[in-house]
Amino acid sequence: MDTATGRPLGQARRITQWSTFASGQLDDVNVTADGKTLVVRKGHAQGDVYVADLEPGGKAVKKPRRLTIDENDDAAWGWTADSRAVLFESNRNGSWDIFKQDIDHTEVEALAATVEQEHHPQLSPNGNWVLYLVSKRGRDRSTRLLRVPVGGGPPELVLMGEKIKNFSCAREANLCVVAEEVEGKQILTTFDPLKGRGEKLPQSDYPNFGRGILSPQGRLIEKMTQGPEGLHIRVRSLTGEPVKEITYRNLTKEYSFKGWSLNGKAIYITDASPFESDFTVLYAGLDGHSQVLWKRGTSPGHSFDYPIPSPDGRYLAFTVVTYEINAWMLENF
Repeated sequence: MDTATGRPLGQARRITQWSTFASGQLDDVNVTADGKTLVVRKGHAQGDVYVADLEPGGKAVKKPRRLTIDENDDAAWGWTADSRAVLFESNRNGSWDIFKQDIDHTEVEALAATVEQEHHPQLSPNGNWVLYLVSKRGRDRSTRLLRVPVGGGPPELVLMGEKIKNFSCAREANLCVVAEEVEGKQILTTFDPLKGRGEKLPQSDYPNFGRGILSPQGRLIEKMTQGPEGLHIRVRSLTGEPVKEITYRNLTKEYSFKGWSLNGKAIYITDASPFESDFTVLYAGLDGHSQVLWKRGTSPGHSFDYPIPSPDGRYLAFTVVTYEINAWMLENF
C-alpha cells in the first residue's frame, strides 16, 4: 500500500483458504514489523441438533445431549410420529438436504437430497408424509412444497409459490398452513398435503413466522407487541376457540416467538438479541405466567433455537449454535 494515499501498489493475492468459511469470520489481522508473520482471529459458528428430556407440561428440560455428531450445520424441524427420530436439515453434502436420525443412534438416513436446497422437514398430520420446502441454491425463498413418504420414496409436489417462507401442521387439529410473501405482505393459506391449497386466512399482525406457526391444536400468534405494561400477545384458533389476549407484565425486553408447547397451553420465546450475556429461552404460559427454560451458561452452545416437543411429550429437540474463536499465526506467506 502507498502509505501516503492508501492506494494499493500491486494486485491482491490469496494468503490462505479455510473450509467452513461461509459460517465463519476473520478479523483483527496484524503483521509483524518485518512482514514475516501474520496473526489473525478466526471464528466459526456451527449448528447442531440436541435432544433433552422434557418434564411434564414442557416447562423444564434436563439432560441435554448432542444428537448430530458431525462438523457441519444441522437444524432440527420435527419428529417422527413414534417420537423415536428427529427430522432435520443439514448441509453435510454441500447443499441443504433432509435427514432423520434415531435419538439413540448416530447413523442418519437421507429423506431428500438433490442439487437443490431441501429444508424445513415436518410430518403431515396423519404421520404418513414428510413435508419440506425446496429452493434453488443461493436463494433465500422457497418456490415449492413437496411431500415424501415417511419410509422413503420419490417426492411429490404439494404446492408452488414465488416466496414461500414457512409452513406448519397441527396434528390434533388435522390442518396445515403455509406462509408466503405476496406484494411485501405475509399471507397465510391453509393446505392439504394431498390436495394442495385451501383458503386464505385473515392477515396476522405477527410480522415474521420464520419458525413455528401452529400449535398441535391449531392455535397461532396473531399479534405480539412490547409496551410499558409488558409483553402482550393475541392468540387465535383456527378451530373456533375464542381469541385469547395475554399480557406478561414481568417480560419487559424484546422477544421472538419460537414455537408451541405440546399441549398448546404455552409458547416458547427468546430474548430478541442472542448476543446479550443473559440471553434466555422462556416458557410463557397462556395464563400469563412465565419461567426460564434455558439460559446461556447452562448449555455448551452460544444460542438455542426452535424447541420442538416430541409427540409423546417426553423429549425436546432444538438447535444449539456453538461459536468458537481462536488466534491463528501464519508464517512464510
